[in-house]
Amino acid sequence: MLEAARSSGPCSSHDVLDPFHDCDLGASHVMNVATPDLSRLTRREREVLHMLALGESNRLLARRMGIAERTVKAHVSSIITKLELRSRGDATALSILRHAEVHRSLGLPNGQ
Repeated sequence: MLEAARSSGPCSSHDVLDPFHDCDLGASHVMNVATPDLSRLTRREREVLHMLALGESNRLLARRMGIAERTVKAHVSSIITKLELRSRGDATALSILRHAEVHRSLGLPNGQ
């Protein structure tokens, strides 16, 4: 089984165990999510993007924002489509990587 794991992935088990080895496990794609144009998003979509950094479920985000869970799902889907991302995980990574820019675009005071 170990041999299968070694041969099936882009890295050997040695690579995975060595944190200093440059092993591509998809990290290059995560770094590319830092480039989408956030101006393509509505204010509400930017609010949802901002909240994605919390790592909470749609249900909890909906409660925090005072909107329906289905609405959060629709906004997340729209964010993924407009920014040409692959997943909610990419949207979350983008939210974290560009937190300050998203924060400023919403006109939020520092620390929020």
